Amino acid sequence: MTVECTANRHCSDCRFSGAKKVCDKTSKRCVDVECLRNNDCGERAICEEQSCVAVECEKNSHCGMREICSYNKCRAVECVSDMECGENEFCNSDKRCQPEN
Repeated sequence: MTVECTANRHCSDCRFSGAKKVCDKTSKRCVDVECLRNNDCGERAICEEQSCVAVECEKNSHCGMREICSYNKCRAVECVSDMECGENEFCNSDKRCQPEN
């Protein structure tokens, strides 16, 4: 049996060649994969186990008004900044308007 690799670093360096390869521990061969990191996938997709998986959002701009992207899902919030809260209120870390002391 020919051993081509024993670790991912033995396969083509994708930073220079553009190849996306990992070392298959069973066959000891470099195999092509769809992605190595999130940047290898398109917008609204993440890299999970070397495959691109569609997600609802990657950043807040993918969501609607008064929503934030949390764990790749849009989540409704009361506020995203102090300007959306009433007088003498601020937007806390839970994205809820809270009265000032």
